[in-house]
Amino acid sequence: MVCLQTELQSLRKTVDSLYAENRTLNCNVDRLLKENRELSKRLEKYEKPLKDSGDSSTPPSKDPMKSEV
Repeated sequence: MVCLQTELQSLRKTVDSLYAENRTLNCNVDRLLKENRELSKRLEKYEKPLKDSGDSSTPPSKDPMKSEV
C-alpha cells in the first residue's frame, strides 16, 4: 500500500512538472507566432516594393505622395 502511494506521489509530481513545462512552451509558441506575424508584415514591403518613376516607366506625376506610402 505504501509503495503504491509513493508511486502515485511520484506520478503526480511528474504530471505537475509536465503541465508546467507545457504551459511555458505554449506561451513561447504564442510569443513566437506573434513575432513571426510582425516580422512577416515588415518583410512584405521589401518583397513587393512599390514602383515609382525612378525604377519604372511610370511618369513622375503618377508617383504616390510620401504620405500615401
